[in-house]
Amino acid sequence: MKDSETYVLDFEAVKTSFRQTKDGYHLTLVLHPNDVPPELFSSWVGTRYQCALVQLDDENQPVLRETPQAGRGRLAVGTAGQMCRSLKFQQWIEQRIALDSIAWTTDAGASDEDMAAERLRRACGIESRRELSHNLSAIEAFDKLKDEFLNDMREGAWK
Repeated sequence: MKDSETYVLDFEAVKTSFRQTKDGYHLTLVLHPNDVPPELFSSWVGTRYQCALVQLDDENQPVLRETPQAGRGRLAVGTAGQMCRSLKFQQWIEQRIALDSIAWTTDAGASDEDMAAERLRRACGIESRRELSHNLSAIEAFDKLKDEFLNDMREGAWK
């Protein structure tokens, strides 16, 4: 594959308008005269470009986009921590997911919260609860586990 510099026109721009017409959306960007790539001057009106935009903060650093998955992952990480601190969840998950005793006999000081966290990680197929922030299959496994726990609590099926 050729070096990306062969293809990329790199410049900074400021969004000045955005509107909708019957043909689609029109985005207007203003470029400083010193930032205009010469290729833009020579390309015809109607020339197609693939664009990638990165928002910059006041220190010219990229701004991290908030995606639905990122918000869902952040929520899962926080909820998992809360659940592992809950005595009811600790007791519930102990009944659901067994830990091989060899792994935990070496760490006799492990708290109920630690053991609940280990069981939760096993159920979700992860090494760390932080993986819930970006691992979609782990988030789905966590959501399923959480729903089972909440259903059992609501229905009184578990005490």
